[in-house]
Amino acid sequence: MRSLSLLAVLCLLTPVGGVVADLGAQRTAFPDALRAAKRGDAAGVERHLELLADYPLLPYLDYYLLGNRLELAEADAVSAFLANNVDLPVNARLQRDWLLALARRNRWQTFLDQWGPTSDTTLRCHWVNAHIRTDQAENDAVIAVATELWLVGRSQPDACDPVFAWMERASHLTDGLVQQRMELALDARQFSRAVWLARRLDEADRDFVQRWQAMQSNPMRALSATRLPPDTERERRLVTAGLDRLARSNPAQARDRLARISPYYQLNDSQRALILRTAAIIAAQRHQPEAGEWLAEVPGTDPTVVEWRVRAALRAGDWSTTRTVIQSMPAPQGAQSGWRYWLARADAAEGKDQSARQQFTELAQETGYHAWLAADRVGEAYKLRSTPLVADDVLLTELSSRPAFMRAREFLALGMQPEARAEWNGAIANLDEQGLLQAALLAERWQWHAQAIATVNRSGRFDHLEARFPVLFSQQILPHASARGLDPALVYSLIRSESLFVPDARSVAGALGLMQLMPGTGRDVARSLGMGLPNNTALMDPETNIRLGSAYLSTVMARFNQQEVLATAAYNAGPARVQRWLPTEGSLPADIWVETIPFNETRNYVRQVMGGTAVFDWRLGREARSLTERMQDIRVAD
Repeated sequence: MRSLSLLAVLCLLTPVGGVVADLGAQRTAFPDALRAAKRGDAAGVERHLELLADYPLLPYLDYYLLGNRLELAEADAVSAFLANNVDLPVNARLQRDWLLALARRNRWQTFLDQWGPTSDTTLRCHWVNAHIRTDQAENDAVIAVATELWLVGRSQPDACDPVFAWMERASHLTDGLVQQRMELALDARQFSRAVWLARRLDEADRDFVQRWQAMQSNPMRALSATRLPPDTERERRLVTAGLDRLARSNPAQARDRLARISPYYQLNDSQRALILRTAAIIAAQRHQPEAGEWLAEVPGTDPTVVEWRVRAALRAGDWSTTRTVIQSMPAPQGAQSGWRYWLARADAAEGKDQSARQQFTELAQETGYHAWLAADRVGEAYKLRSTPLVADDVLLTELSSRPAFMRAREFLALGMQPEARAEWNGAIANLDEQGLLQAALLAERWQWHAQAIATVNRSGRFDHLEARFPVLFSQQILPHASARGLDPALVYSLIRSESLFVPDARSVAGALGLMQLMPGTGRDVARSLGMGLPNNTALMDPETNIRLGSAYLSTVMARFNQQEVLATAAYNAGPARVQRWLPTEGSLPADIWVETIPFNETRNYVRQVMGGTAVFDWRLGREARSLTERMQDIRVAD
């Protein structure tokens, strides 16, 4: 295989003047050239250069060839690439890899010359080490960065070891700094690290670490000791951490221990507030009857505490407190559609019919979950006004010709979704509202609906309902919804919330495909249907994914007596959790049950899916089922 120098390769990759290549041929050739570039095979890349000379993705061949030769590269070549491709999403990665290569090569002065500000811990440690290795470390700026890197509770990268060794040699690592890091490790529950740090401190510090571990392991036992250490600032920190941990498992016990221990330890206001806040919020999330009273005792105006005060009042049917707390919210918070809806609900519950009707009517002119609920209250039709995206041909042409958009389209055509999304996000980063809407139209024309939805949402123009709620995969969704007795609008809305209609979507938890099935769930459902067990690739096939996802949703619906709200919550949080969240007696209006779901993610998810059903009813050409019809009262668990 013929070998080329890096400089020769970079010269070869200069576009050849006058060559107009066939785009289809370029798309066929590029993957082979890209594989060669990733191997560092310059000769393999060279075979395709004439054909790819004007291809938008050509810089990626430079990038991978250069990345394979960083151990030999010179600064001028790397700087030239970075300067000539400033908008390439992989530039930041190349810059990091280049600095790491310089550190491995011990080219410390070049490292400093090439340095740019970053939050990357490994690179910052190398930056300090570069100053150490070039005899430039004894200055306040370097010592300050080294100290900042030291004062972290968790383990730091290996690149920091030489920095910490230098701090100790140069007497910058005092016992005070060691003690501070030990306490940070305790806060982070990094007990083995805290023990290791305490070894170089005195016996009192070692004993403190052991007692902190005991406190975190069994806070009730530690806080119930017959003999308590004297009241010191350090002991107050230990007690506060123990009470906060106890509050997360048993709020009532934590409050009781706080009262019993207060004569011995003079906790400050912020320490007491932390314990009271944790206990009150946990109690509210568990729907304990005393939660409202406890939340009212928490000092300050923490927005989370305020919101849970409303939720606790709703769960208790306390409409007077509901109104009082919402009216006390600062304007940005109280002006949100949800709190306006609950304020109107409070008026209606207390017989203030005229005020309630006026508020419901105003909210019903808007769009979304709370607007639909308000419209149901006053018998108004949902305001499903949609503004179509209108092409601005001049701007659309100009956007289409920008390199980043061209690269995004080519990656999309090649099926390289992560690379396409990275280019797209960079392309739209600085667009104004009109630019974003035209970019969304461009994505629609490319059949890239997930990016169209996300880009319209980014513009803040929520009236473009056709673009935000596309009707896709009908040949799969409609038959499987019908076969399982599912409302297709519910299935559409759920898929939109789960994956934005991306067939190969993969969550950080490992959920796959349009309906975001966990592999184990997919296999269990397939087994129950007598299907072959699908692998992960099969689960991202739209037909397979929708068949299995619809079957699973149908099972969840059956478990919860066809209650869409409960089934939707269970699809997100799991059936067992939803079972625990059901009322213990009587029944609860569904809107209150949704508002008091303990998990923020699930609460927002249910709102989004339920609100989306009305739009998809309209998009499917059907009369919208009201949310009131869909959201029946939630009854006691069976």
